Amino acid sequence: MTTPQDEQNIPLSQIKADFTDQTEPQDDRLIELLKRAYTQQIVCRQATISLGNITPYSDYRPTISEAFRKHFQQTLEAGQPMSLLVYEQDGHFVMGDDYSAYSLYKEAGITSVPCTILDPGDAALKLLDISEPFYLELPTAEIIDHTTE
Repeated sequence: MTTPQDEQNIPLSQIKADFTDQTEPQDDRLIELLKRAYTQQIVCRQATISLGNITPYSDYRPTISEAFRKHFQQTLEAGQPMSLLVYEQDGHFVMGDDYSAYSLYKEAGITSVPCTILDPGDAALKLLDISEPFYLELPTAEIIDHTTE
């Protein structure tokens, strides 16, 4: 478990997010929405969404490490399942960043998943358990090995 003493600030210039054939494709719409969300130009909402109403941005299939599988299972068992980042497009929700968690939800047969909806529109507002609007806080990072060894 991470304690405040363990936390470190890392300059953004040192963070590299390369998109290659071995990584998920870059979803420019998602990146733009995240920029706007972190600068409080748009709001977000939490909701539970049917996995069938979520479309991956691409057909990318991640290689999921045992460490990430274990972490994913621990979050489920703790009652704090991972939230997928989604945005609305043509009446459905697009997931362009959380391929490992999305794949594990499908693998586990989980049909409804927690989501953070960036800039929710008409489809989101029809969801039964949608939260009040909120602004995204700047993210923190936890290192979890997503690749196989």
